[in-house]
Amino acid sequence: MNTNIETIQGNLLNAYKQLQPGTMLHCDELVKERLNTPPKELTYEQLLNTPPKELTYEHFWTWTADGALYFTQGKERTPMLAITRRAHNQLLQNLDERLFYSIIQNGMYHCSEEIVQNTLAAPDTQAFDLTELDLELKFPRKAVTRVDLSHNYRLRLDEENRGGEDLRMPKTERRLLERIFGQGKDLRDALEWMAVSAEERQVRIEVLNPEYVEKIVESRGPFWMASSICGAYFSAARTDLHMDYHSARGVLTPVQSGMSTGSSNYPQLKVVTMEDSWHLSDYAGDEGKEDFARSLWELYS
Repeated sequence: MNTNIETIQGNLLNAYKQLQPGTMLHCDELVKERLNTPPKELTYEQLLNTPPKELTYEHFWTWTADGALYFTQGKERTPMLAITRRAHNQLLQNLDERLFYSIIQNGMYHCSEEIVQNTLAAPDTQAFDLTELDLELKFPRKAVTRVDLSHNYRLRLDEENRGGEDLRMPKTERRLLERIFGQGKDLRDALEWMAVSAEERQVRIEVLNPEYVEKIVESRGPFWMASSICGAYFSAARTDLHMDYHSARGVLTPVQSGMSTGSSNYPQLKVVTMEDSWHLSDYAGDEGKEDFARSLWELYS
């Protein structure tokens, strides 16, 4: 791992543009880096007053270099999600101020079928049938698949048959975990850590509702979305790219040029800060705190 990696706080555009091309970390790289970093337990007040560069992705949302491409496949128009590496992430490759504000307004970055085929042809791209995932509707457009990290998750990874019962994790779910968090020992180490630190001992992966994907692709074509991670929660369906308290990790560019400034011709956005969102979510109680905060953020997506 490059020792010059730094944490840059900011919305997706400003954070990404401050990093040298090709250095923004993927989710599996962030997880592996975290496993080699001593844990830092922080109170809420300490979290608010700690410089972003001293925090890890478990403390607040971190943009990832993983591309999330939604499309449909075959005569049945099966809703699909392809997750790419940085080099084939067309959203990042084309990210500028105009695209940034377009995504905030429209929620996605549309592309041609040719781009879809080129992306799928890349050896490090993996495609997933969204209808094969055990999804729980979270918002009208979004859904979450949950992976239990209780004591028997090792069996779900490894065992082919015990007592006549197949205990292995479903193939699509397993591939999705491997694509996001790493394979082999990397995946096992990540799940070991998350089993201890994750809320409710679950890994949560947020994607778009398959029915919504099918509807949008049919009317407007395939599209890209941004991705991020916070603790054991990975999202492949980010629309709120303007969140300034998020971060990205990579190598800082020596001379920062072409950055968005106050002279922008685009309108200033109202941003919900981390402190504001979590303070307001206190009214929802502990159990509903995260859902309330994320619902609040959705208003500004």
